[in-house]
Amino acid sequence: MMGDYSIKTCTEMSEILDHIPQELFDKLPKEVVNYFYQNASNDNGFKYNVALPLLEQDISDDTRNIVVFLSRIFWKEELNK
Repeated sequence: MMGDYSIKTCTEMSEILDHIPQELFDKLPKEVVNYFYQNASNDNGFKYNVALPLLEQDISDDTRNIVVFLSRIFWKEELNK
C-alpha cells in the first residue's frame, strides 16, 4: 500500500490520524501509521477542522484517496457513523 507519498500528503495524514477516533486508529497497521508520522513535516499549514467530517477536510487528492482506501480496507462503513 505504501508508495512514495509527498511530505504534504504525509503531513495531512498525520494530522488526520491525530484526530480520528481511537477505535479507527487502532485498526490501522502500525507500519502504515509510522510511515505517515515519520515522513510528515511540522512546517505544513494543514490543521484538521473538527467542525467538518473527515472527507470534507481541505486535503489533497492523494490524501483523500488514502483516506478512502483506508476506510474501505480497515474501517469498512465506520467512517460514515
